[in-house]
Amino acid sequence: MRVRVRVPVHVLLACAGVTAGCRPREAPAALFDCRVSNASGQSAVGAPRAGVASSTFTSPSQFLQLESGKRYLFVVGRSREFLVSLQTKEPTWFDHAALARGEPVLTAGGVSAIHDGRSVQKVVLDAQSAVYCPTTDSLREAVALVVATGIPDARVRVEHRTFPCLDSAQAAPAPGVAGARDYGDVMVEIDRRFQLAGAAIARRDADTADYYLYALLRSIGEDLPRARPPESRSQQGLDRFVQTFIRNDFPPLRQAVWDEDWPRAGAGFTAAAATCNACHEAASVGFLVVQSPFARAPRR
Repeated sequence: MRVRVRVPVHVLLACAGVTAGCRPREAPAALFDCRVSNASGQSAVGAPRAGVASSTFTSPSQFLQLESGKRYLFVVGRSREFLVSLQTKEPTWFDHAALARGEPVLTAGGVSAIHDGRSVQKVVLDAQSAVYCPTTDSLREAVALVVATGIPDARVRVEHRTFPCLDSAQAAPAPGVAGARDYGDVMVEIDRRFQLAGAAIARRDADTADYYLYALLRSIGEDLPRARPPESRSQQGLDRFVQTFIRNDFPPLRQAVWDEDWPRAGAGFTAAAATCNACHEAASVGFLVVQSPFARAPRR
């Protein structure tokens, strides 16, 4: 004998298929806690954002106030606001804690905007934050907020890279202080990224070229100054070549890639290679020659 159970129509409708009424609730978004524990970090957290000028970005025009190509710090807190530090000085490793006032965040890292002063061509996000150690996957929170400002999602890029955090080193090295990485290892990494960028330019692949050029900038501007200097040579005197690449070579080269002006990109790549080779000569390793596939062969 079958027993029929009458179910109210409104319950059937509420639970039909996969309607929202009967779905399990989504798990809350992961939060990343501040890992600052030393006195200097705590003093920064205790101050009201340590006097750092910041702004919540809600429109694409706000990205134009950032220096094109320059990396700025950002955090996304529980309130899901895209908060960007507007400070122009070199950031320290605990500035994220100051920006977020030591509160947990949904993600944190760096943001760079490429623009011509009138419109934004591209926004690049990374998850480098030594005091929060967010995952790359967490950047989806930041991507959604950038797109919500009016930046097309096709113009937003995420840098996939593993960054150091306070779990692996209880204190992050300050800018310019020698760290644990070997100078030669960083140079090998730079050479590889340089060649991959050149190959991408040669085949006119703008996205891949931009990816490796940005990684190259980070290696030269951040990793190299913090690496252990080679035993045979001090880094003193070589910084000017680093600054030449950052200030003179990189901006026009990357802009040429953004514009997909390949002759100009090739010329810019050759100029950057010349800076690298001049640095090698100054470091007494002139036998290490960076080749540019766009350089004209010498006439015989």
